[in-house]
Order: sequence, then C-alpha cells, then structure tokens
Amino acid sequence: MSKAAVGSSAIRNVRWNVEFILKDFYRNYPQFFAAGRVELCSKLYYPIALLELEVLESAGEEFDTIEHSILSLIYAGLTDPEQICDVLGLPLNYTMLIIKVLQGYGHVTDSGITELGIKSAIENVKYTRMRVRHKVQADTWTGLLLRKEMLQRVQFLSSSEETNIKIPHLTAQAYLSDETLLQINEVIAKYKHSEQSVFHANVEGVEEIIDKEIKYTDALLLKFTHLPHPFVLLQCRSGSSKTRGPQYEWKPVAISQSNAGILMKAIEGIHVVEDECFESFIQLAEDIQSAIEHSLGNEYDFRRLRAKIEKGFGGMVDADKVTFGNTVMSVDLENLKLMKLNREIFSVLESVALSENHVPFMWLSREDEFPGMVCYVETRHEELRYFSKQLAELWLRLPRGSDIYNGLISQLDFQATRELSVQQLQLALHAVATSYDSKMQNEV
Repeated sequence: MSKAAVGSSAIRNVRWNVEFILKDFYRNYPQFFAAGRVELCSKLYYPIALLELEVLESAGEEFDTIEHSILSLIYAGLTDPEQICDVLGLPLNYTMLIIKVLQGYGHVTDSGITELGIKSAIENVKYTRMRVRHKVQADTWTGLLLRKEMLQRVQFLSSSEETNIKIPHLTAQAYLSDETLLQINEVIAKYKHSEQSVFHANVEGVEEIIDKEIKYTDALLLKFTHLPHPFVLLQCRSGSSKTRGPQYEWKPVAISQSNAGILMKAIEGIHVVEDECFESFIQLAEDIQSAIEHSLGNEYDFRRLRAKIEKGFGGMVDADKVTFGNTVMSVDLENLKLMKLNREIFSVLESVALSENHVPFMWLSREDEFPGMVCYVETRHEELRYFSKQLAELWLRLPRGSDIYNGLISQLDFQATRELSVQQLQLALHAVATSYDSKMQNEV
C-alpha cells in the first residue's frame, strides 16, 4: 500500500464522517443502489495537482478609426506605407507608428496581415491576444481539469507531511506536463462553455504549465460487489441549495466505462473515463483488503475488535455471533431489551435499515482502525425488520438534514425504568413520517 511520509507536525483534523458521506451519497445518486453491496469503504488521501497555467486569451474592443482604415488597406493588399499615406493623406511618420501599433496587436507582421488582423478588419473590432496566468486544479489520475463545483478548498489540502499515516494514500501520476497540455487543448471547448466552466469563453488555448504542486485532499474509496472498478468520492459544491451560503456534497471524481455500462445509464455531472485509469484503484483496494485480513489474523487486533463490537452496539450484540468475510463484518442483532432510546441505540437501529438497502454501518471508521472494513447489521426479529423497512423508506425520501432521531424522542412517552418495545418505536416513527409529510406538503 502506498504511504506518504508523516512529519513531526500535528496531524490536522480531517473532514471525514463516513456514515454521513455514504447516506448523503445514496440520497444524491440513488443509481448506485443497483451496484450491489459496498464491500470496501476506506478513507483515502487523494492527490490533486495545483496548476498555474499560461493561457492565450483574446479580447475585442472598439477600433480607432485611423487604425482600422490602415488595417483595411493592408487587408486589401496595399502594404507600402508611402502608398497608405497618399490614400489617407497622413504623414509617413504617423503611418509607420500606427503600423507598429497594429504589429503589437498581432494584426500584421513583416510578411503581411495575420488571421487575427483579417478578422479585425472584416468585423471592425480590435481583436487582441494576450498571455495571462490562470490557476486551476487537475485530477492527477484522469488528467482532467476539475470543474468549478469539484474544486477542492485550498485551506483543506495537505502536503504529504501533514497527512495521517494510518490512512491510505494514492500516489500521484507523473504525466501532468506536455501530455496534459495536449489533452486540455484538444477539448478546450468543454472547459469554457458551461455553468461549471474552468476558463473564460475568450481563452483560446493553454500555452505552458508555469507551476505544479501536488497536494492531498480527503477522499473516500468505494468498492461495490457488482462493479468491476473501485472509484473515489470527493467533497464538492452542491449543484443547488435553498439555504444561504455554499452547500457541499460528495460525488465521484469519475467512474469507469465498465461501471457506467453496468449502471445502464450516464449519471449527470459524473465523468466516464477509460477503464485503464482505475487499475491502480483495484490494486489499492486489494492492498487494503490484505491489511484487514492480516489484522483479523492477529490475535491482539482481533481481541480489540471483539471488545469494540460488544461496547459499540449498546450491549445488543454478542461478539461470538459476528461473522467476517474479507472486508465485511456481519452482525446479527438479537438482544432487543431497549431500556431507553439514545443516539447510540438509534444508530444501531438505523444501521439495520441501511443494511437492508446495502448501505454499510461505518462505526469502525470513527477511529481510523481497520480502515476499509464495512459492517452490515441484520436481524431475524420480524418486528424489528419491519420497523427497519419503514425507517429506510422514510430516510430515503426525507430531505438532507432531516433529524429522525429527535423526531422519535419527541414522540416517545416512556419512563427510563420501563422496557421500550418495537411497537412503540413503530408508532413514533409513523407520527414522525406524518409530521414530515405535512411539513413538506405545506412548503410546496
């Protein structure tokens, strides 16, 4: 597994809340329910290239009458300055000065009028070209420039010394040079004419990469059972929001052509690129899987994991009945003596609902231990399964930011000493759903 060096400086807090990211991802891209179960989900440091480019821009403005008159004569084939003087009645020195100005615009050269000059003469617009510096970000694996919505906030980017050695790193590709220039210039139009354009409409092409710096951004590596290639999620600006200020979501940088074929449709706003770009992702996923298998085979690590299981599920899980397969841990929920409802218990109940929809419960990711391992929580208890189905349906149709937990708490009426039944939870959930439906109807 590729790792970046870690310096002595304090490791900054990262933005990963894996459970939230996955829930948000499925809400925004329900097409991925068809991708099967998530079988690996790992935090990842993903390399982004910060590029400073020199680009060629054109601009048009109103032409000075004399300048346009002289350029028009040159366009008509009158190139001798003295002849131009005779036609326009201008002093020779002044005429020579204007010709030098036109040369500065790129309209004429010693050999005659240029294409830019012809366009300017015909349209009576002073078109000029200039070299300007432009800062962009590029995906180091596909060579694509990041659109506005995918730009990573610079204050959250890290050098290799600022990253956490427990979290896998993807090594940057080294070809962001002349080959990148060719790629960009071949498809320059797609980077200009859209709401998420990278360049102004008057950019004609990229001349040179002036500066390049590789930084790492927080990412998530996902591998699904029905998709041949893992892919990476990055945080980006949300396309639409009714609230003030910028809103963010997590979306794929790109998916492979094979993945797109299995999903049976193009997903708006997500690049589809050649399968070859994802070969290293497959290797990285295999490396992470091998590390998990090694930890599970280590007696000390396995004992720690068992202790976490018994502590992390509110006493509702028997660690002896947890099964492991590669990167997947399956938990059978049996003990249903609920004396109270708190965030931890609700999280476990919600995990059953999410597992029904192939969405894993990422409780291990909170401490960066056993990176990549996913957990599915199941139960043979029919009432709890029915409750979980209702909870999953409500979760899928509610808008982002809805707080089902506090809704349940406000509906439940029980004393701390009395056991809480699944029937009570079902009635409370029905009331929460009715309340949200009424609220959404009023907003419409």
